Amino acid sequence: MATKPTKPSRPYVLKGERVGFKTLHKEDAQIAIKWFQNMEMVTLLSTNRRPATVESENDFFEKALKNEEGTQHFAIYDLKKDQYIGGVSLFGIQANNCATLGICIGDPAYWNRGFGTESVRLMVEYGFFFHNLHNIRLGVFGYNPRARRAYEKAGFKLVGAFRGALMLGGKRYDDVWMDITRDEVDLSRMRKLVASAAV
Repeated sequence: MATKPTKPSRPYVLKGERVGFKTLHKEDAQIAIKWFQNMEMVTLLSTNRRPATVESENDFFEKALKNEEGTQHFAIYDLKKDQYIGGVSLFGIQANNCATLGICIGDPAYWNRGFGTESVRLMVEYGFFFHNLHNIRLGVFGYNPRARRAYEKAGFKLVGAFRGALMLGGKRYDDVWMDITRDEVDLSRMRKLVASAAV
């Protein structure tokens, strides 16, 4: 009896110690939709606090899969299990060498375990080396101290805050902004990926 051919696994584009990045595939939306119907995660990532629908998540993936100039999206994987656990993106990659980072560790089993911090570090290295960025910035809500600690561990520094700009449960929180610059990051891991180039 002939065996059914197995679907080839997507190769890793980048690898860290515990996480790796792969390109997005349309099928990933079926997993991600469950994450974006978790109200805790939705609240930590969005001010509209509306759970995603199948249609809205498919729309996001359709746009992301076009790989348009100025953005870069990766799927985050647990290297040990080869399991899809989240996503990380650079938005607004500009001619003045700046971009905004967004990240989601979607699977709650991977929260508070350092996977977010490592993913941020890897994406920052990628952005500085391959996109020649000088500055990467991100925003974090004042009611999400866990994310802020992860960004600080990844090397981000406080730039400032829009005080009381956000409201949740009748209480006001700051809209906090942080950044990191190229000269603050070791890019030797990225250089190894293009060993044949004079970099």
